[in-house]
Amino acid sequence: MASTTADAAARRNRVFALVLAACLLVLGAVAFTLLSRGTGAEPVYIAVAGNVDDSGQGRHVESDLLPGVRIAVDKVNAAGGIDGRPVELLVYADGDDPLRAKANAEAIAADDRVAAVIGHTSTAASMAAYRAYANAGIPVISPVVTSDALTADRPWYFQGIFDDSQQGTFLAAYIGSVLDLDRATVVWGDDGYGSDVRAGFVSAYQGQVHDLPLTLDSANLNTDGLSDATGAAIDALVGRIAADPDRGAIVLGLRPDAAERTISGLRAAGVTEPVIGGNKLSSEAFTAEIHQALVDQGATEAELAAPVYATAPMLTDSLTGAALEFVQTFVSRYGYVPDWPAVTGSDTVTLIAAGLAGTDPADVPAAREDLRAAWEAMTDPGTAAEGLTGPLYFEDRTLVRPVRMGVFNGARPVSAPVQLVPYDPASGQDVAAELAAGEAVRFEQEVLIPTQIVSTGFNVNEIRDLNTQAGTFAADMFVWFTYTGGDEVTDVWFPNAADKNLALGEPLEAKQVGDTKYRLYHVEGVFEAQLVFRSFPFDRQHLPIVLQHRTLPDSSVVYVLDATVRSQSQAERLTSAGDSSTTIDRIPNWQVDSLYFHAETVGTTANLGDPESDSTGVHYSQFVTDIEVRRDVGGFLVKNLLPLCLLVLATYVSLFLGYDAVTSRVSMAITGILSSAVMLNSVTSVLPAISYTVAIEWLYYLFILICVGLLVVDLVGSSWAAKGRKRRLRWLTVGSRIAYPVIVLTAAATYWIVFS
Repeated sequence: MASTTADAAARRNRVFALVLAACLLVLGAVAFTLLSRGTGAEPVYIAVAGNVDDSGQGRHVESDLLPGVRIAVDKVNAAGGIDGRPVELLVYADGDDPLRAKANAEAIAADDRVAAVIGHTSTAASMAAYRAYANAGIPVISPVVTSDALTADRPWYFQGIFDDSQQGTFLAAYIGSVLDLDRATVVWGDDGYGSDVRAGFVSAYQGQVHDLPLTLDSANLNTDGLSDATGAAIDALVGRIAADPDRGAIVLGLRPDAAERTISGLRAAGVTEPVIGGNKLSSEAFTAEIHQALVDQGATEAELAAPVYATAPMLTDSLTGAALEFVQTFVSRYGYVPDWPAVTGSDTVTLIAAGLAGTDPADVPAAREDLRAAWEAMTDPGTAAEGLTGPLYFEDRTLVRPVRMGVFNGARPVSAPVQLVPYDPASGQDVAAELAAGEAVRFEQEVLIPTQIVSTGFNVNEIRDLNTQAGTFAADMFVWFTYTGGDEVTDVWFPNAADKNLALGEPLEAKQVGDTKYRLYHVEGVFEAQLVFRSFPFDRQHLPIVLQHRTLPDSSVVYVLDATVRSQSQAERLTSAGDSSTTIDRIPNWQVDSLYFHAETVGTTANLGDPESDSTGVHYSQFVTDIEVRRDVGGFLVKNLLPLCLLVLATYVSLFLGYDAVTSRVSMAITGILSSAVMLNSVTSVLPAISYTVAIEWLYYLFILICVGLLVVDLVGSSWAAKGRKRRLRWLTVGSRIAYPVIVLTAAATYWIVFS
């Protein structure tokens, strides 16, 4: 008997040792995986140099460059890095000081890990740093500097934005074709920026130009960034412009400090003609400074409303797709809407990742040369990398980017009511005739056409009647448009409306102030949504309301978010327009979480069978109101899972019945299977016919599997009891009583972690 007991103990020890060994092997594999991740491939090092910081405070336009680059790097690393190598940034702040920029460039050149440089943020700093980069063979791309001189005879420098002379040419096209003015006064600083903008403008403008150069004194600067001599010169130029009755549009080839004093002086002198400048003036910080300066000097309503335009590579109120997602990520991380350098900075990371793909990580000098060669080869959309706002490719090492026109709206820049966009003529249209008629305009090698920009606002009264089986919901809202030009832009429809005849109807309010028109409508209807139930009942659903013009393509009209809505918080957007004391949520057992707006572009099938058309199809601008709702999971689970929990308890209790009552144990397991199948059918009855398994079904399937396991335990236990195998029976009984709650609790914890 003692020998038998010893043998049993030995067997238990061997089993324990095997289990322990298996656990150690698993832990070792996990540890190896974690360690291999932590000590993986050598990172790809990218230097970021310029007037950069990580504060996210937006004190100047370049402040958003580094945060934007970091978001892009995080995305690259989350996708596996560059050929499995993570990207790491080395930050060199120089405050736009040429001496510091040169010293930093020499430090970067001495670091044989650096594959590429993003920077710098001023022309002077870039020029001072170039020789160090060229000697080391490091490719450099600036997402901010627009100087024509940046890439001239500098083969290692690339420009991630349009240059100054291109801006000047675009300003000429805009003033002539959109503002329809045949006279312009050009105020330009005698630095490289001002002279390049002026040269591009004068070469392209067909009207009369009044040329007013400004000598910039860089010595003895005051707190406003200007010397007394420069301030006096600006005041004198303002006086000359105010005295000229034929001044036309005021074109500024000036940096922000000089431009602020010029604009403030012009408005104080009663000059309300359009002021138009380059991208140096398109930041939110500068717009806010100008607005505050005008308010402080007691500007009249007419002076505050007088238009100030500025070019930009992008404007956040008209972003779509990946660019919109990027800006939303930026806002969630830093708490404010970024200026354009965040987007151009992100695109430089994309270009670096695309150019370094497939290079030898052990040979950094060769990788640098390969990167430069890759950029040199990106010369058209077919060889481009995909950026946030479109394909990324170069012409003479300058990135080909569309130029957007912003207009100051209070303290922020928004899309101007008319943009110039690339022209894609439809079948039968004569480009030459349209150019001659002034309906299209030539810019560089492109033909551009004016496109109306319609500021669009939605104020929702209520969301109700969500039908998850039909995929529909009802919405009541106010819709308004602010625009210039013809009223045909209000001829819109709602593509996802259940009733395709749903229309705006007659406006509740219609007014016009100057050239700007305002129309307000009340809309109520049922809309369709593509609902996804994979996480049911932990699902979040998106309820869109889509607005689109009936006939005009996006080359004629684009709908963008109204500035007043853009500045609203989520709490304000979710407050009912009809009753400010309540929210828009009228859907039982659901919670409205957020309300976002964005623009999209959709296209038809190319040519629609027209044999004479060489067009790639027709694209339309859409404006989307996206309402995110989530199910009241707590109430749902209490109502629908309480019976399942009772079944779990009942079947668990059956494990404590003796095997002489095996019939009862088996019947309880079978009852559990049948009852759970009936309950699952009831729980999922609110869903439409879908071909995939939803989250809650896995829970029921697990319970059915447990019940099948109980049947096996009951049958095996009954057999062992009949044969008198008491020791095995005891292990089976204890093991099943322990395993059951462990499985149930593990499943509950898994669901909580995945779906909570």
